[in-house]
Amino acid sequence: MSGIRFCACIALSVCSVVTAVAVDIEITKTGAAKINIDVSDFRHGISKQEKLFYATLCNDLERWGWFRIHKQSAIRLVGSCQAQDGLLVIEASVVNKADGKSYLQRNYSDNGSFARKLAHRLADELVQKLKGRRGVASTRIAMIGEINGRKDLYVCDVDGQKLIQLTRDGTPCLSPDWNPSAARIYYTSFHRGFPDVYAVDVVSGKRLQVSKQPGVNAGPAISPDGKQMALTLSRDGNPELYVMNLRSGRLQRLTTTRQAAEASPSWSPDGMHIVYVSDKSGSPKLYVVSRRGGQSQRLTRQRGESVSPNWGGDGRIVYSGKRDGNYHICMMDARGGREEQLTDGGA
Repeated sequence: MSGIRFCACIALSVCSVVTAVAVDIEITKTGAAKINIDVSDFRHGISKQEKLFYATLCNDLERWGWFRIHKQSAIRLVGSCQAQDGLLVIEASVVNKADGKSYLQRNYSDNGSFARKLAHRLADELVQKLKGRRGVASTRIAMIGEINGRKDLYVCDVDGQKLIQLTRDGTPCLSPDWNPSAARIYYTSFHRGFPDVYAVDVVSGKRLQVSKQPGVNAGPAISPDGKQMALTLSRDGNPELYVMNLRSGRLQRLTTTRQAAEASPSWSPDGMHIVYVSDKSGSPKLYVVSRRGGQSQRLTRQRGESVSPNWGGDGRIVYSGKRDGNYHICMMDARGGREEQLTDGGA
């Protein structure tokens, strides 16, 4: 993919994260120790698809930080991956060799061209069974890519493979967000000269103009039930936060801040609240407001900017915070409290 530059505008199909900085990020994680897992007894053949399945599975297990592949481990992945008459047949078990406890037993078969898909599926089930968390290996990333100054919307697997270009406008676009079924991506595009919100079907590539109000239409965020969209509109002259019913197009205004601007909404997991960015305190900070509107509550208090919030399924909000002139990935509980910086260095 020589000649293609991707900025860090990323939206996972399980949660969306948007920043405006193209950087290399080093994240230092703390918490529970990694689980050692022995995969040496998992057999696979020498065909391209069999080797691809095994390599993808091992990469998935090590990439997310939950596991360490190690032969001296009580937890063992046993089974096989075999190519049979155009199919890839997977038999997998996870056992504790110390006490014989079985954690997982799975049998899969599919077309051999789906080797990576099957490996992602098994990796996600291992994470679910051994860590009690939803795996993300099967998800995809929506992002903005730039080729020779021309920007478009792309998607790829979460490990960076299977890159697909969805739009070919070559004009500024930003803020991609998946709908809950991961069938559509909503984003802002200037391809007609103005910032409007569009939705594009990931399979067919068909595009629909969703919001074309006078002025700015930006930052679309789809509700967890897929029926509503939070966005920023300047239809009355000032950028404010609105919610649109995606079926009827009906708008509800949530904020009224004549001397400030609102941006970058993100929904709470239950769809009852929205976190967003406002500069009404003098610099961009995070605020939360009820889906029904009303008084907003300021969340971030530290000096420096707080932008690009993402409200995760565990109730915590991840955002980009400016500290000592550099942007960092930060996190806080949605109820307020301590603001934790996750990255070192800066950009």
